[in-house]
This record gives sequence, structure tokens and C-alpha cells, in this order.
Amino acid sequence: ILGYVGVGNKPVALAVHPELNVVYVVNRNGNSVAVVDVSNPVAPILLAEIPVGEEPEGIAILPGEIKKLYVTSSATDAVWVFQVESGVPYLTPLKTVAVGKEPSGIAITKPGSFIDGEYAYVANREDNTLSVIDTTNDTVVAIIPVGKGPKGIAAGIIPTAP
Repeated sequence: ILGYVGVGNKPVALAVHPELNVVYVVNRNGNSVAVVDVSNPVAPILLAEIPVGEEPEGIAILPGEIKKLYVTSSATDAVWVFQVESGVPYLTPLKTVAVGKEPSGIAITKPGSFIDGEYAYVANREDNTLSVIDTTNDTVVAIIPVGKGPKGIAAGIIPTAP
């Protein structure tokens, strides 16, 4: 352990922005995202605590030119989308996207997985589905039935046929 910093009430998930040396931490009971400067890992600094939807659980960052942060809100059945800023206000709300019931985990495909862009995948615990969000326009493009109570999710490079 190199250092400590208080981030809020019941931190449950995080996303790392390697270019900005920032970590975003979801605070479930605080209904917020903490923005933490980790450029000096021995002395991390809490830069801001940004309000989000009720009971946020999952968080993922869209890398590349257009940097966006996606946060699931399990009590409002939505994903909050933020523009990532390099300075104050750190996160600018863009929109909320309605998804399935009780969204929890979220992951974004790696750049190059699809010719037409990246996708965010959201595990919806109460309706046993996976919502697929097109990150170019932040709309749900598919709902996939899955097993009972999905909570976590991971995404990587998805191979395509030549």
C-alpha cells in the first residue's frame, strides 16, 4: 500500500484514466463518483465528488479521442454518460441512457473490436439481460437475454472474420 485517500460513502468500483493519472471511484451510498489524482501514488488527492444517479454500481471509461465515462445507476435503471475533462469540472454530464432493471456491471470493448466503434455492455441484474450501448451516439442497440442475476461483466477485443 502506497497511500490512502477518502473517496466517499461505500466505494464499490473504479475506472482508471492512464493518460490523466486519474482514478474514478463509484460511491454507492453517496450517489457519486470521486475523481482522484494519482500522479503521486504516495499522496493521492481527491479532486472532486460528482453526483450521479441513485445507487451507482458500475463504471467504465471509453478511451481514445472522445473520452467518456459511463456509470450504472441501479435504482434508476439507467447509465449516466459523462464527458471526461482534464480539469475542473472533471466530468460533464452528457445524458442518461435507459437500460434494463438494476444495472450493475459495465464494460467497454477495446478499440479495434468493431469497425464502427466501441460498445458498452451493461449487466441488468433484475431482468436477466445485457444492454448493448453504441458509444458513438449513446443509444441502446441490443438487449441480450442472459442467465439469472448478471452482475459483473468484462469485455476485450472481439475477433472478427477476415
